[in-house]
Amino acid sequence: MTIPFIAFATPNPQHMVDAQAYVQAIAKVITASGGVIRSRVRCAEVVYNQATTDADAPTATMLVEFPSREHIDRFLASPEYNALQALRERAWRRLQLVVGQPG
Repeated sequence: MTIPFIAFATPNPQHMVDAQAYVQAIAKVITASGGVIRSRVRCAEVVYNQATTDADAPTATMLVEFPSREHIDRFLASPEYNALQALRERAWRRLQLVVGQPG
């Protein structure tokens, strides 16, 4: 049984090139860590927002499946993931990473 891993992201409008570069780079790290990207979704409309402002509402979502929680932990601890920290911080105004429960 796979473990879902979901990213809810709000890009930094002043660093859209960094956001695009980050998505390309993280996809390689996800794959190398045993993850499979199942979907990427751009938000068409926010119908309910409990965030501080509309600017903080997620505008992109990525659903990834990993073989196990251990794979997720190794992904998050990997040197390749951590090497993207500066790019990640520039690219995203807000980023939430969620480990889902299978089933």
